[in-house]
Amino acid sequence: MTSTYSSKLASRRCPLGALLVALALSLTGVDAHAGDAAIAESLFREGKVLMKQGDYSKACPKLAESQRLDPASGTMLAVALCHEKAGKLATAWAEYLEADALARQDGRAARSEAAQKRAAALEPKLAKLEIVVDGATGELAGLQIRLDGILLQQAVWSTAMPVDPGEHSLEATATDKKPWKTTVAFTAPAEQQQITIGPLEDLPPSPIEKEAPKPTPDEVPESSDATWVAGGILGGLGLAALGVGTFFGVRALDQIGEAQERCTVDHCTDPEAIDLNDSGALSADLSTGLLIGGGVATAAGIALLLTAALQEGESSEAPSADHGSFRIAPLVGPARAVSLAGAHRGIAAHSPVKVHGGVVMWGGLW
Repeated sequence: MTSTYSSKLASRRCPLGALLVALALSLTGVDAHAGDAAIAESLFREGKVLMKQGDYSKACPKLAESQRLDPASGTMLAVALCHEKAGKLATAWAEYLEADALARQDGRAARSEAAQKRAAALEPKLAKLEIVVDGATGELAGLQIRLDGILLQQAVWSTAMPVDPGEHSLEATATDKKPWKTTVAFTAPAEQQQITIGPLEDLPPSPIEKEAPKPTPDEVPESSDATWVAGGILGGLGLAALGVGTFFGVRALDQIGEAQERCTVDHCTDPEAIDLNDSGALSADLSTGLLIGGGVATAAGIALLLTAALQEGESSEAPSADHGSFRIAPLVGPARAVSLAGAHRGIAAHSPVKVHGGVVMWGGLW
């Protein structure tokens, strides 16, 4: 292989491009070492065959993978030549420079000279892109600029960078800013373009969830009306039960009293007296049950009405004209009274009911 290099470099009549083609295609995997050497050698040979056929789209990836598995200056030269033939001049230029560095490390003077000459020949043909970032944009938090998906460090900004011919995507992002994107196309050799980034637009503010409107002081919660109705119905049923229980209680006293008048002996045999006594006992049981149940229902109804009044008081600073207030006031005298004044909906009719020496007063709830 050394003799091949010497003969090609000694021939000044051979163009440099032809020299590189012959040099790259004549290289073997002699630089490969243990590990992935076998795979690298196989890929290298396949790449050479594809290059001879002019199929650079398949040859270049194989040669590049061979170089990754087993780096060598000769393989790097072949990769650079393949990319140059494929039209990727900026990529090839950078690879020739890398091949020169590897050849110097290996002491391969011929390869180093060939790589330097080819890189120098490509440099005037390179397309270049300069990215300019305005002052305000450059100070944005989290600013990132990417060319073809590759993050560009700040040191690269405002520098003319060699790029391959074709289209390139340019993107800029920053905190609380809309992403900025554009496409740059290079169609001619040595073409130069300058792209300015900024200013970036602000992101729209995030939508704020609307709070549910609070009830105005004049509004009464629906639960208050429901409580009024429930309290009125329950209290009404309780008072009705108390009235019916009182009736049966009075009836029981009358029936038992009449039975005792008809039969004054311990063992009564008067059928009518016995019937009156039994009826009186039944009336007494009914009276007891109705009075107890009515008392509980009435107390529950009053509690619900008080709750409704408190709910309305919380929803309005001043009490509504439609609802009265309640008070429980004992009466001084032989009878005690419970007075429920200013009843619901402004009805003020009062009705007394006697229950065993007491008087219950309620205002037109029903």
